Amino acid sequence: MAKVRYDIAASADGFVATADGGVAWRKDDSRGDIWAVGGSASTAPLIAANLVDRFELSIMPDLLGSGIRLLPEGTQPAKLKLLSHKAYADGVLSLVYVTDA
Repeated sequence: MAKVRYDIAASADGFVATADGGVAWRKDDSRGDIWAVGGSASTAPLIAANLVDRFELSIMPDLLGSGIRLLPEGTQPAKLKLLSHKAYADGVLSLVYVTDA
């Protein structure tokens, strides 16, 4: 059985946002870059707060038909610039985008 790795940025006490949903604490420049990996529920507040400046996406050669969206309904449109891409022999595409801000 394949293993799944799930990573997300969290505080030392296990919280991903303040009680009011705030995520600005994650973008403290004195602490360096933040790598947050997760689904739409965990990344939506970061995107809404304009804290994401790089998106690393992997497109799998599978069609699910239905399920959980990559980004939640209501995500604000954004211009992205392709930084790099790679195609693998198994059909997977790795895409890296940066915000055009």
